[in-house]
Amino acid sequence: MPDPALHGNGEDCPACALRRDRLRAGAAMDQVVGCNLCGGSGRLGKTEAEIIRESVEMAAVHYWPEPLARWNRVAKESRA
Repeated sequence: MPDPALHGNGEDCPACALRRDRLRAGAAMDQVVGCNLCGGSGRLGKTEAEIIRESVEMAAVHYWPEPLARWNRVAKESRA
């Protein structure tokens, strides 16, 4: 379930965006039109697998030991 309060937990529904553009062009923005893609929430949630994959990718870049080891090597070389 996409939660708009959580950053990165989903993305805007492209079907709703297209619908809003057509309604805006027709000056009929007060209409409420249901969406089959997002169920009317306006957001598409990420799957658990997508959230885990993105978390692992970010951890590999920022938190895992290889960057720390590389920084330590550079620090030792700069002191020598």
